[in-house]
Amino acid sequence: MAFQDAQSTLDDIRRLQDRTHDELVRHAFALPYMLLMALGIFITYASTDLQSPWDDVVLLLGTGLYVGVIIVHTRAKLCRASVRPRSISTPLEMVFYLGWAFSPLLAFLASESAAEALDLPARGTLAAAVTAVTFVAAMPLTRRIAKAVMRQKNSRL
Repeated sequence: MAFQDAQSTLDDIRRLQDRTHDELVRHAFALPYMLLMALGIFITYASTDLQSPWDDVVLLLGTGLYVGVIIVHTRAKLCRASVRPRSISTPLEMVFYLGWAFSPLLAFLASESAAEALDLPARGTLAAAVTAVTFVAAMPLTRRIAKAVMRQKNSRL
């Protein structure tokens, strides 16, 4: 095999890996699912402003929506995805997904603290709205980071 043929084959493999990463990230962070998750985040965190027993009802409703979207999305990913992801295999990938999962909580706590410092009314609802908007607004950055994590994982192979 000539050097040019080997290099051409490697270039094709890299190009196909990049296309696979793009497809995995596009499907994993699809906008309709992320919007529904943001709605679940808003409902869950806004429940902190309600009085008992409504706070528990709304908390269960929001958490149910959030978890339901994750279950439906995961099921759809397994059934309809043109590319199937491998399992999480690197510590960096685990840190990324854990950080992504806990980022809404951190954003809510920071927003609620800022609302309290400014002595605003309905702090929980305001902080929930800021958290949901931040969650959706951060999706382009999240997608770029996810692609970088996937590329780094494959560069070690």
